[in-house]
Amino acid sequence: MSSKNCTILSVLVVLLSLSFTFAQAQESTTTETTSTRVYRGAGYDYLDTSLVPLRRMDQQRDFLKNEYDFPAKPRNQWEIGISGGFVNVSGDVRTKMPWRAKNPGQTMGFGVHVRKAWGYIISTRLQYLHGKASGFNWQPGTGYSDHGNQNPWTALGYGYNPVFYNYQTNIDELSLQLVASLNNIKFHKARNKASLYVLAGIGGTLYDTWVDALKANKRYDFSKIINTNYNADQPDNWSNTYKSRNAKNEDLLTLFDGEYETRAERHDNRPWFGKEKTYRTVLTAGLGIQFKLGKRVSLSIEDKWSYTNDDLVDGQRWQEWPAPGNGGSALTRDFDTYNYASIGLNLNLGGKSVEPLWWMNPLDYGYNELKREIIMVLLVTLIRMVMVFRIVLMPVLEPNLVLQLIPMGVA
Repeated sequence: MSSKNCTILSVLVVLLSLSFTFAQAQESTTTETTSTRVYRGAGYDYLDTSLVPLRRMDQQRDFLKNEYDFPAKPRNQWEIGISGGFVNVSGDVRTKMPWRAKNPGQTMGFGVHVRKAWGYIISTRLQYLHGKASGFNWQPGTGYSDHGNQNPWTALGYGYNPVFYNYQTNIDELSLQLVASLNNIKFHKARNKASLYVLAGIGGTLYDTWVDALKANKRYDFSKIINTNYNADQPDNWSNTYKSRNAKNEDLLTLFDGEYETRAERHDNRPWFGKEKTYRTVLTAGLGIQFKLGKRVSLSIEDKWSYTNDDLVDGQRWQEWPAPGNGGSALTRDFDTYNYASIGLNLNLGGKSVEPLWWMNPLDYGYNELKREIIMVLLVTLIRMVMVFRIVLMPVLEPNLVLQLIPMGVA
């Protein structure tokens, strides 16, 4: 037999062996069920019909029969959570953190929420917040004068004397928020372990504000602090009194008893609930990040702002100009807002459900189907090449030698 025929025969044997192997793989692929031919996902099994609600089952059946390209959206778990953190009011009176307040407990709050995903990006959250905020100014003011007995400083007989505004506000808020996940659509990994999100919503808040204007039922004597020269507490060649605020704050902390026994000024044209609380509709906005601690548990860090369109959340709304005795000062420019900076623990609840969708990458299934399709195209192309070579080269080879080298099943 010529060397040319031997070479051709060797090529044919290899190609026929590949053809036999691929043919078996193709036959096995044809006979196996759909569930073994479809990627099952890094987040959940796309073929598990128990995860699909009844109203979306028609789509899932079409997908399983290869009549529709997209699997149905699975049922996903609810999230419940609890949080605790700092509550601060941004207004006309300086807010205090726990380490600078008369009583640290008067600057903190807690929240509970329930959250549900409606897609891979958007979810809704219902949150209740209860908290207290407090603070005081280190600069004295007289703007309260000439505004009637609705103002506590006037009602208690401080007259035109300078006072140090202070407050404690109790807040109860219920809000519904839209939450948008920012980082679960990933192009280079199947899923995320940290979820970054932003939120915006609307709700209602009840608040009541109190001031510390009396000590042992007597008015405070602020004159000692007002007449104290704090220049020694400023840096050399520094004329700004801001640098002396720490020393004055320490003296005020010593002076105040932290009782907040007197109701602050409040609106007389707003709804009151009971005898104390004022209602306001609020807009909320914030951002946060969650870290997975387990399949059902996560830790969150969040900062949320509530916009009240109200200037008495801190109990003070008057400018310091004009001076007392000139008809009363004007209202301050900006409304008060309050902030809730918190750390929370979240738990996912629900049986026969996948975890909340903001933890999943919607590109997971598509990427893997694309990879599988490329492999199948290459496989079919190679099988066709083998078949062509068999048909073209078979007449060239010596029939007897072919029968000796090729298994009977393939021949």
